[in-house]
Amino acid sequence: MARVYDTSFPFNLAIDTDIKYEVQPYFNYVALEYNNRLELMMPCLYCEYVIEPKGSPNLYKDCMILDEEGNSGFGTDYKSGAASKRYLFDGSLPRLTQDQMNKLKNLYILNKGPRVAATKGVRKTTGTDELSGHFPQHVRISLSGAQLKPTPNGLLRFLTSTGFYNANKAAYYMPYFVRNVIERYEKKLDEEGNTVVLLNEENIENTMVPFEAFNPSNGDSFVQVGNISHEETSRIKYIDQLLRVLDDLSESNDVHDETIFYEIEKRVGTNLMQTFYISVLDKDASSWELVDTQVKPEVEYTYICYSWKYFSNDNSIRRSNNTQQFNQKIKIVQPPLPVPSVSFALENDVKNKFKFSIGLDLSVNSENGPFYEMYAGETEDLNLRESLFNIHDTKERFVYETQAGVYEIYKSTTLPYESPNGIYRAVPSISSLEMETSINGTSLQYIQNIQSFKKYYYIIRAINAYGYPSNPTPIYEVEMTEDADEVFLHTKVVDFLDPKKDKYKNFKTMMKLMQIIPSSEQLFFEPERAINEGDILGDPLLDAEGRQYIGYRDDNNAIVYTGYLDSDGSYVFYPNVLPEFQSISLPLTDRGTNLESLNIFSNQQLPTLGVSENDSMWKTFDSSGTVKDKGKKFKVRVTSNDSGRKIDLNVSFVLKKN
Repeated sequence: MARVYDTSFPFNLAIDTDIKYEVQPYFNYVALEYNNRLELMMPCLYCEYVIEPKGSPNLYKDCMILDEEGNSGFGTDYKSGAASKRYLFDGSLPRLTQDQMNKLKNLYILNKGPRVAATKGVRKTTGTDELSGHFPQHVRISLSGAQLKPTPNGLLRFLTSTGFYNANKAAYYMPYFVRNVIERYEKKLDEEGNTVVLLNEENIENTMVPFEAFNPSNGDSFVQVGNISHEETSRIKYIDQLLRVLDDLSESNDVHDETIFYEIEKRVGTNLMQTFYISVLDKDASSWELVDTQVKPEVEYTYICYSWKYFSNDNSIRRSNNTQQFNQKIKIVQPPLPVPSVSFALENDVKNKFKFSIGLDLSVNSENGPFYEMYAGETEDLNLRESLFNIHDTKERFVYETQAGVYEIYKSTTLPYESPNGIYRAVPSISSLEMETSINGTSLQYIQNIQSFKKYYYIIRAINAYGYPSNPTPIYEVEMTEDADEVFLHTKVVDFLDPKKDKYKNFKTMMKLMQIIPSSEQLFFEPERAINEGDILGDPLLDAEGRQYIGYRDDNNAIVYTGYLDSDGSYVFYPNVLPEFQSISLPLTDRGTNLESLNIFSNQQLPTLGVSENDSMWKTFDSSGTVKDKGKKFKVRVTSNDSGRKIDLNVSFVLKKN
């Protein structure tokens, strides 16, 4: 006789206390067109497109793997000659009707081996663990613990090791039992709110007639054992064996309570999208794993796991409605890309023009480390994405991906400063932003127009397929210089401007602020021979159209071109030349070529500037370092226009002849 039902038994405590779970989302590669499909139209590892074969209306359709022509398999094969995991699903994937998609909402993952028919086109020699990498994205769910292992002589051991045999085919009872519990047997709620199915004779006699179960020797799908005329015989045998086992368990002095299978709900918000039924299927197994490939990026899914536990006390199986094995939110996102590689080059020696070469470096497959935002909130957004994607903190933060190269190019004519709220949050000091997309792979060639002898600063970020930025590059300083017939491009990496620190540099360019002009007395000298004006001035510096340049020499004695002399002798300045630079511009000549060969002083001695030898303008030394001429000291007084305060600078000029 069965034992008396004890209402005080804590059936709501169906949770297994020693188990460990993992719900891990993966982003494998970009597949924007593929992800335009609904989730239930995406290929699945377990029961592909459920389309009823012609002429077999009673077949167990929930796990058939067929296309519209009744053939198994889907998609295209590997790319020719490629060994990559990437598997490109083509446009021939069938579009399912709503009724067909509804049949995919309940998946019974209760087979004793990998399903090969659903993925035979992609599998090749790949093992099951590698299979999910062929899909653009997937979620891997696992549960493990000693309590998952089937109890010797228990109900789970019976269901996974007993079945109907016909010739060389064997159909185990496990999937048949689970489907009957979910779809056929009468259910009610107990006092604690758990779903209860009594495994009594009345319920089990109501077992569905079509007898279908997984055939491990075939390994392709659930198969119909025997023909239709034998279905009733198979059903009766199943009922008889199950009732005898249940009776033995209830009469036994040993308690045989154990979890038989697990139910996993997949939800988007409050909407139930799919339900998976899964269990251990081997006598020594203590874990199971589910790979969900019917998922999309940028969608937040919630996986909730309940257990269905058998209690020998009253021969019932109960769903733990009040307790959950896990409740995990996830979102699949593409990680940010690594920092792009950047190089600079002249554009065919054309003045005022150079080109970027921007790309993703395959050798930098992934990176870790902090993220530097350019806009407020970007770090917060990244942390939020990672909290749902990198749940177990096992993923790299920045990952290379073969995609169309999209880059943000920040440009400034002043050195960007370091923001107190984030090192790279320097957008207020950057004058322009351009977004450029490559039309051929990840690399981009980008032409920039700039002015010669002017410094420009660039920061670049790579943008992934979903709009998430990489870390910024260092700050690149780019300057173009030129002479009469050549163009030069100078590039270097520089640090941020530090207004407090840079304020006290030991050098300062004063050309825009102060001009010290010697008096005529200090300009007087007496050469040993007469010199011609042409010896000093040289030939005019001409542009490509034969016009004489105008400009000036900067602090480094480099020529800065500001315009040219017009045919009437008037000055024509280039655009954007400021008035203070226009005022110091003069016609430029090819000085130096003849000047270096002048021998107007014996032994190339420096002349004494000034009206007398004792009034020399500069201090000079001989070869031993002894002072020859003390030179004259000058006092320069600077008065502030705002405060009226004065500062005196005592200066002398020391000159060495090169």
